[in-house]
Amino acid sequence: MATLGSEEDALQGQAEIWRFMFTFADSMALKSAVELRIPDIIHSHGGATTLFQIASCIDGGSGTSSPDITTLARIMRFLVRRKIFTVRHPSDGGDPVYDLTHSSR
Repeated sequence: MATLGSEEDALQGQAEIWRFMFTFADSMALKSAVELRIPDIIHSHGGATTLFQIASCIDGGSGTSSPDITTLARIMRFLVRRKIFTVRHPSDGGDPVYDLTHSSR
């Protein structure tokens, strides 16, 4: 029968593994934002920008189209949670707009 201490140790070990997994996701999402030049795009618009405006400015390279909007939305949502960007949902029900934080500036 497991003791309380060993159960806590097992939970601590699981928490550390999850932290490592999410740290990897953090770095990959940040790398994607940098490679897609998302902070530059928002800055060039003079501030708050919709996801569609961001997507339309991303150069797909080699004549390819803009990135999948659903995937871009997931990356942005993840980076908003990490406080790399901010998001504001207009009261008129319009598209959410993304802006820079101190980190992304």
